[in-house]
Amino acid sequence: MNIFSPAAMTAVATIALSASGGVLAQTAPLAASQVSGAELQAWVDADGLALGGIDLQGGCQFLAKNKGGERHLSVFCPGSPAPWTVKGEGKVVGDKWCVKFRFPDGNVSDQCEEFFKLGDNKYEIRLAGKPLNRVYRLVP
Repeated sequence: MNIFSPAAMTAVATIALSASGGVLAQTAPLAASQVSGAELQAWVDADGLALGGIDLQGGCQFLAKNKGGERHLSVFCPGSPAPWTVKGEGKVVGDKWCVKFRFPDGNVSDQCEEFFKLGDNKYEIRLAGKPLNRVYRLVP
């Protein structure tokens, strides 16, 4: 195939747009009970996506909310001498909620998570398909 042919150039453009999330990229359908990116964005716009919950691995309790362009996270962990608060970023990307934080111990978290509805304002947050947190959306 001639790499300068219209067919080859179209194929390269399609791959490039798909890889970058362009218009030609197909999005996967939502899983059962998964919250859409549009709904997540509506929550951010309405109340900063205010949440309270528990980390399923360590049992840490937390409150989180966007304030302007920042994500504020307050955490209390079992065995910890005191709660702590950090500022980071939180934004909707596709149908995922993406957060970045630098924690007091120097660890950095940069991940995109999916929300699944469990009940009235109750959700499970999953990372790579595995349950990470159980949260309640804190609505006025």
